[in-house]
Amino acid sequence: MIRHQVVFFAKVIVFYALLFAVWRLFFLAINLSPDQYTFSNLLPLFSNGLRIDLSAIGYLLIPVILLAVVSLFTTRDLVSRMQVYYHRVIVVVVSLVLLGNVIIYHFWGTMLNYRALTYLADPKEAVASVTGLQLSGLIAVLGITVFVSLYYQRKWMPAKVPVHQAKRADSFLGLLVISMLLSLCVRGGWQQLPMNESLVYFSNQPVLNSAAVNPVWHLTYDTRMALTETRNPFNTLPDSRAGAYVAALQVSEHVSSPSILRSTQPNIVVILLESFTADIIRSLGGENDVTPVIDSLIQQGFLFEHIYSSGFRTDQGIVSVINGWPATPYHSIMRAVEKSRQLPSLCRVLSSKGYQTSFYYGGESNFSNLKSFVLDQGFQSVVDEAAFGDSISRGQWGVHDEDVLQRNAVDLSAVRQPFFSVVVTLSNHEPFDVPGKKRFPGNDASSLFRNAAAYTDASLGLYFDRVSRQPWYKNTLFVLVADHAHELPKHRNVLYPEGRHIPLLFFGPVLADSVRGQRCTTYGGHHDLAKTLLRQCNSTAEEFSWSKDLLDSNTASFAYLPHENYLLWTNPDGWFIWMFDRGTITERSKGYAINDNDPEALRARSFMQAHYEAYLKY
Repeated sequence: MIRHQVVFFAKVIVFYALLFAVWRLFFLAINLSPDQYTFSNLLPLFSNGLRIDLSAIGYLLIPVILLAVVSLFTTRDLVSRMQVYYHRVIVVVVSLVLLGNVIIYHFWGTMLNYRALTYLADPKEAVASVTGLQLSGLIAVLGITVFVSLYYQRKWMPAKVPVHQAKRADSFLGLLVISMLLSLCVRGGWQQLPMNESLVYFSNQPVLNSAAVNPVWHLTYDTRMALTETRNPFNTLPDSRAGAYVAALQVSEHVSSPSILRSTQPNIVVILLESFTADIIRSLGGENDVTPVIDSLIQQGFLFEHIYSSGFRTDQGIVSVINGWPATPYHSIMRAVEKSRQLPSLCRVLSSKGYQTSFYYGGESNFSNLKSFVLDQGFQSVVDEAAFGDSISRGQWGVHDEDVLQRNAVDLSAVRQPFFSVVVTLSNHEPFDVPGKKRFPGNDASSLFRNAAAYTDASLGLYFDRVSRQPWYKNTLFVLVADHAHELPKHRNVLYPEGRHIPLLFFGPVLADSVRGQRCTTYGGHHDLAKTLLRQCNSTAEEFSWSKDLLDSNTASFAYLPHENYLLWTNPDGWFIWMFDRGTITERSKGYAINDNDPEALRARSFMQAHYEAYLKY
């Protein structure tokens, strides 16, 4: 009996191991460049990957063991059928997770995680990033995979665990032995610490490590951490010590921040640019011919040249700009209504100073809880896709940027001054379906990205041509900033600073002549806009404790770039990556001699620890 049970579970384990291996090959085919296909890369990738695959399989087989034990004490056919249906359901669910991981990594540069699952609450927006052809292809891949997997599952695997009620003791003993072996698989071996992703990491290339990690294991672990972890997972230092380091970074006294505006009560228009990475802006070291309008504005404006996005998604970027709040690992604070209501708000502060406020977005405002968020922040007028007539053309994400920007220009001409208006663009988003002639030929992803970015840039040119003729223009500050960066067009990895580098530009007649064409070299994020802007308006900004005044000479120069399992920190000396599951610095920029206990490393860890603690307490 025990031999039959061992054979059964061996066949089950081999089946799921092969399923994971096939999907790992698919992941590599989609996300690896040709030069990364080497024997020295692929051998440890699959050998290390098998280890965490076995851990995931061990978890998947726990219900099978329990059902087999129940079948020892009942003759009802229901238990047998449940064993059969369980595997069929698992094959479908696992295939969905594995396909989702390939897609998410391709578009986000990260594995499928809890944050990605939260976007399923907006299914229309979730599929808007792909074209109809891509979606059809994904459905076809999933359908074929599920069909083939179910076919071989029925052919290869017995219907149920072999047990015999007449030999109940032998059957139970066999299940006990197998349970012990599965427990060993679950913990990843005999080593002191149980399975974690560090055990399968083997390369300094993030994509290879991500390919080795089992997506089912990763998603389960990430979701458990997000939903059930009541303590701060980023605690690495005593609270008092971490607090001291953070207090030094959050210097509140205003030492010497030069005034760069002609007025302390200007009209303010913030244009939040979808996916505008520095790689397409010549003035930030990017490509030459994608954004000529923005480059011309930079020549007349004031550029913050070392700005990075703390997050990867639009909802994170909106909160960063309006609330001075960096991205939070695991969670979107925009979706957490009770928490986001307690954040300090740029809109509320300016409203209290007599500003008229408005928010423009060409898509559906229920995306990521957007409408309730902006209303909670105090915006008096919210214009979304529903405000545009049926005659206005749309892309998959909504009304194109040109029409939204023109609507904003018209509306502001009828608004009492001073006003504060935020415009969120969307055309430079997958699937990059913008109107008009192609500015960049080709249908590859990078060309489509450049073309969409060039369209948004041209739309900005039309916008500024129109508003420059309005009487309110002379007292207006325009802030151009990206919501986040993008892997395209250079296929950057968000693990590194160049994958998060974004523009932040002050522009407009209200800008002092002495600073036109100048640059601020302080390192920071777009969440630092709130305090920087308010101090230029002679307004108190101390409640924005996670934002800093980029123009203050006493401000610490650093950018904080968190993720669920690592922390990226960059400053004028270089950058480093602290991996929390390893408890050490795993990578650093060339020539940056920093170790785990250097003050800058301790400040970085303290900042993440204190920031997440603040999120938990809201």
